[in-house]
Amino acid sequence: MATLYEEFLKLTNIKLGNFTVAYNTTNRKLVYAIFVDTSLFFAGGMEEYRFGEGSIALANALGVPSNPRHGGVQEGLFYVFFLGSGNGKPRTIAEITAKAPNYLNNGVEYLK
Repeated sequence: MATLYEEFLKLTNIKLGNFTVAYNTTNRKLVYAIFVDTSLFFAGGMEEYRFGEGSIALANALGVPSNPRHGGVQEGLFYVFFLGSGNGKPRTIAEITAKAPNYLNNGVEYLK
């Protein structure tokens, strides 16, 4: 699962349920996922949006420290979102891994 700023969503037209691919440039792991929520973080009386947060399962699949309090990385990850690919509903891992690669392959063909 990946989360984004609400303002960024408005600018890019990324919708809940859109397929995404996450890539770790350090270890070259590529993982398919879906976009599931935005991230508003409250700490010390302040609120802020966090960009590029993902689930513990996504972190594990990417080979990133997955501890919710002390895990994550500051660089080396990027995400590609496939606009219009979502249905706004949860999907199983089997469905994500079966359907998301089609969007990536179509994009690669488009770029050639």
